[in-house]
Formats: sequence, structure tokens, C-alpha cells
Amino acid sequence: MHQSFAISISDDSANIACVALGAVLSRDNSLVDVLDAATGSAFERTADGAAFVEP
Repeated sequence: MHQSFAISISDDSANIACVALGAVLSRDNSLVDVLDAATGSAFERTADGAAFVEP
């Protein structure tokens, strides 16, 4: 099964990409904790970029 991850890097809803989950995790494994979140959850990176938190 192919799993994908929608990523937005700004507040612009038109600026979203669908990327293979394996490709994302191979570059940034800080997303592992986000994967168990409920559908529709939103997260922001901490100021130091080390983790994701709910706003």
C-alpha cells in the first residue's frame, strides 16, 4: 500500500504537495509522532525546528 502525506509550508492552501510518506520520513523523522494524530489535526514546528506541537 502506498501512503502519502499532504504538506503545506505556508498559510497558502494552494501551496500543498502530496509526497510519499517514506520519502518524507527518510529526510525528517520528527514526523513519526504526528502519524498517530487524528485525521484533521494540525501541527506547527517548534521555534528550534526540532519537534511538532499542536497550535
